[in-house]
Amino acid sequence: MTRRCVAALACAAVLLITALSTGGTMFWLMFLALALAVPGAYAAVRWALATLTVRCKMEKTSVVRGEDVRLRVMLRHRCPLPVAPLTLRICSASENATYPLRCPARAFRFGDVRQTLFCAHVGCFPFGVDEIRAEDVFGFFSLKARLSGAESDELTVLPRVNLCAPLSFSPGDSDDESLTARAFEDATMPTDLRAYQPGDELKKIHWKLSMRRKELLVRVYEQPARPDAVLLVDCAPPAVPAGGDIAAVRDAICEAAASVASAALDAGAPVRMPLLAAEPDDVSVSKQEELPLVLEALARCKFDGATGFERLLQLETRRMRRTGSTAVITSRMNPVIADMILRIRRMGPKVRVLLAADGADPAIAALTRRLMRNDVEVTAVAVEPLADVSAGEVET
Repeated sequence: MTRRCVAALACAAVLLITALSTGGTMFWLMFLALALAVPGAYAAVRWALATLTVRCKMEKTSVVRGEDVRLRVMLRHRCPLPVAPLTLRICSASENATYPLRCPARAFRFGDVRQTLFCAHVGCFPFGVDEIRAEDVFGFFSLKARLSGAESDELTVLPRVNLCAPLSFSPGDSDDESLTARAFEDATMPTDLRAYQPGDELKKIHWKLSMRRKELLVRVYEQPARPDAVLLVDCAPPAVPAGGDIAAVRDAICEAAASVASAALDAGAPVRMPLLAAEPDDVSVSKQEELPLVLEALARCKFDGATGFERLLQLETRRMRRTGSTAVITSRMNPVIADMILRIRRMGPKVRVLLAADGADPAIAALTRRLMRNDVEVTAVAVEPLADVSAGEVET
């Protein structure tokens, strides 16, 4: 019940008293009109909400951050009495954010409304109508209802892939693939023979068979798979300064990880990315065509891990013997994390740190210089928030 309804009831009471006192026909007609309008308005609102059908459809359920997506809402009710346009509270493509959308609803047939959503943040967000508010044409009553039984769908906003410098692998990269292959050969498992090539070690020559065939033959040993690239992403809630945008920092971390993974796959290196969030995940890909798996895993990561990033670094140091390159993506830097990164570097793999933190902080700057002095590459990750303009164009 609104203030207008209270005023209408007060007017009806005055008109009733006046009609009883004077017996005027006009006062009786005005009283009867209000007496019928108020309950009729309430019945119309209740009837419309009870028979309302809402259907939501997104033109696509997976987009890249910064793109627009069109949401289509179809409404219908079975109330023959007139009602005002409904106010829908739409779930937008951002973290737990909604906004109102006013649109007409037709009786006995669907009305079509299209809304443009701007995808400002990486993540998986529910889309559709969260709440409906209905009013009568006189403005006497305003009732709302939640769509608890409505179908729940998700919009996946993937991180953008930016240009990124290729990772460095240890032991050293070489343009000569044969030299790299020799470096990784397993000297305990010969698998084949081939003709001698300049630069082959003498101990690999099969002397007996070479004397028999009158040419130098060299043993070919089993070559293990090329060391992979490991992406260590800090899945704890991002560290942001007072007044900072935690969603923008998370977006920067996701896009940095996606860019590094794309660069590694372009170079032909397999990528493994453990995500130690509340729901842990471990993504392993080996081809550029599998990059969408990495993007979707980053979008679904809620960055709510209770385990500190130091624990993840400690766990992963045990697997660094076969790793050629390690990328550490985080928004925090402290002496413990710096020590763990240096420990990983001493175990052999090249290390790149992508830091989404304030480089002007003296403590962080000192730790960064320490890492760089010990042959660790440190790259600053720019945090670029996008303006959320979800409540955009409406088409009916």
